[in-house]
Amino acid sequence: MLIQLIKNKYAKSFSGKKATKTQQNNKKNNNYSTLCLIANQAGIITDFQFNAIKREFKRKAKKKAQIFISLTNWIPITKKPQSVRLGRGKANVKYHAIAIKKGSTLFEIKYNNFNSQKIKNELKTISKKLPVKTYLFDLKKRWIF
Repeated sequence: MLIQLIKNKYAKSFSGKKATKTQQNNKKNNNYSTLCLIANQAGIITDFQFNAIKREFKRKAKKKAQIFISLTNWIPITKKPQSVRLGRGKANVKYHAIAIKKGSTLFEIKYNNFNSQKIKNELKTISKKLPVKTYLFDLKKRWIF
């Protein structure tokens, strides 16, 4: 149920370069399904928010729809306790997060013989839990807001 992180060489990552256009996530790639949730603005999603969204969708859709997640490159975020003085190395990993770019697909949904309007309503409630604004992309009808 929780996210499975890719094992990195180092447990704590360093702050790297800003993402360029070549490093951006796939835009409007409907590889698996007919319905997508696409980010309308840039932002950061933590693993807690991601797991809450995934759990909510599994509760509502049950086994009638499949969800494909296209989020990768989880970054470990470190934080020192409040009472600790400066120095003595980098702090422990507190949580993981992912940087979302505008236009990147977050989730793809595949459903068979299920009410599409019900799934769209569920996705709208799920998108309210996200810290970034999103919109739905339907392969059959193109844009849905």
